[in-house]
Amino acid sequence: MVSEDLPLNHGTVARTVTGSIGAMGCVPSSVDRPAMVRLSLVPADGEGRKGLFSEGDTFELGADTYEIVRITFHHNTSWTAYLRLVC
Repeated sequence: MVSEDLPLNHGTVARTVTGSIGAMGCVPSSVDRPAMVRLSLVPADGEGRKGLFSEGDTFELGADTYEIVRITFHHNTSWTAYLRLVC
């Protein structure tokens, strides 16, 4: 089964069966580091946490694992992070 990418823009929250993922902020890439997105992760049955992720990173939310597929900047403050459910 192939999952569709889940787009998250600044300030949006995606709710899933296993919890919610909130898009808090993002910084573009530089010479020294890749672009990074800050997410709020709140599992349905546990305590929330925040994390900073770059493309290719994965995180768990309940029993699910998501990958940061890509981070796209539209303007200086407008961005979209695309997540994919990998298992």
